[in-house]
Order: sequence, then C-alpha cells, then structure tokens
Amino acid sequence: MDELDKIYDRLDQAHEDFENGRFAMARRSSERLLRRIRRLFDDETRRPAEVEAMMLLGNALSEQADLHRAGEVFGELEGLLPSGDPDVDSEALFSKARFHLGRWDFAAARETLSRCRPHDKLAARVTDLRGLLMMFDGREEQGRELYREASRIDPRGCPFPAEMSDDEAGDLLQDVVDALPEDIRGALSTVQIDMVFLPDPKIDRSDDLHPEILGVYQGVPLTDRSVFDPVMAPDRIRIFKHNIERYAGDREALRRELRITLLHEIGHHLGWDEDDLAERGLA
Repeated sequence: MDELDKIYDRLDQAHEDFENGRFAMARRSSERLLRRIRRLFDDETRRPAEVEAMMLLGNALSEQADLHRAGEVFGELEGLLPSGDPDVDSEALFSKARFHLGRWDFAAARETLSRCRPHDKLAARVTDLRGLLMMFDGREEQGRELYREASRIDPRGCPFPAEMSDDEAGDLLQDVVDALPEDIRGALSTVQIDMVFLPDPKIDRSDDLHPEILGVYQGVPLTDRSVFDPVMAPDRIRIFKHNIERYAGDREALRRELRITLLHEIGHHLGWDEDDLAERGLA
C-alpha cells in the first residue's frame, strides 16, 4: 500500500468516526491528514484527498458548533474546486450547502446545490435537501414533488415524509400531556404548547438552533427560577411538525417521535435531563 492509499484508508476511518458521532476524533484526524497531505504531495496529486479531508473537517467543526472556523474551512474548500474527481467535488458542495442551511442562509444553500452534479449515492440527498429548501420558501407542492423524486431514487435513505394531519398530530400531543402524572401536568399549566409546520427564520435564526430542529423550549427552567425574578412572558414549547415528518420513516415512527420530542421539551421546562426522564418512564 503506497502513502496515498494509506491516507485514503485513514480518511475512511475518520469518516466512520464522524458518522458515529465522534466529531472531536474526526476533527483531529482530518487536521492531521491535511497537514500530511500537503507535506507529502504536490498540488495536482493531492487535490482530491485534500478536498475530502477539508470537507470532513468542515463537517466536524459544524457539528461541534465552531461555526466561524467551519465557515473559513468551507470558504477555503471552495477555492480548491474542481479537484479532478467529480464525485468528491459533489460531496464537498453538498456539505457546504448543508453548512449554509445550518446558518439559515437558504439562498447560499440553493446556489451551492445548483453547482452540485451528484453521483448516484448522493443524488437522493441533494434532491431531498432541495425539497426542504422549497418548503422553507413556502412552495410546499414543489417541495413534496422533490421529496417524491428523492424517495424514488433511494427509498430507504430518503423515504417520503410520513405525513399526519394537523388535527391528528394535535390530538396526539394532547394525549401525551393528558397521560402525564398530575404534578407534571400542574407544572405545565403556564406553558403554551404549539405545533407549527417549520421554524420561522424571522424569529428562530440563531447559531443555537438548526432549521431542522424537532422542537424548542423557550423560557426559564423551573430549577433555575427564583421568587425574586421579574414577571416574564409565558413559557412556550413549539413542536416543528414537518421536521419530525421528515425525520420519521413511517407513521408509527412519526407518532413515537412526536411523543419523544414533546417529552424532551417538557423536560427542559422542568429542568430534567434525559436520565431524569428515563427514570420516570418518560424517555
């Protein structure tokens, strides 16, 4: 195995770390590999491997919420394209589009995707992301058509969203609340629970929130309050129905994820973590 083959083998290992949520390890590996690639090879030989390592580094930085550094990496990555490997270039552009999505820059995400010429493995994910951007643009029918196309290309990787009517989803959320112990229901008496289609960029755009978030709690947890705190607006939980529909693979999973998401946000209000919820049979 020559040196370049060894580097690709280590890149595969770093990708595996990333896919398994070991973002710090993926970041360190990609940084080390970048230095090695640039030291050992000339520009033409190293370019595809360099692009792949930078793409992985940008993705890992994004997952670690180091968005300023991730933006720098993706900006530098753009200057390395085309790399000579169209598949690697498409993966890089797709990753950059995902980064723009996470920064709520939908126009930049659309523009980046327009330059992506995806290979078979990537085509469904690109089409699915275009569908989501259509949804955020208010063009729901066009978005659903792109979802259908993505599901035709890759039924397992990009299934069509498991849709549920607003009334049915609302009834399910109410059933979850009604099944809670009386003391927890009492603690929710001043919490407004809303189900909305998607986050609103005008009010939700933040480095702390991703456009694909399933739910959010807005307020001060009960465990952090004091009798001396000033009177504040009512606490609010919002459940983002379409994001959960995309996340769930079927209607049974959709019902399960709606319940889990609501309980998770209720946990934030109560000041409970995942272990606290599990201990009470609410996870």
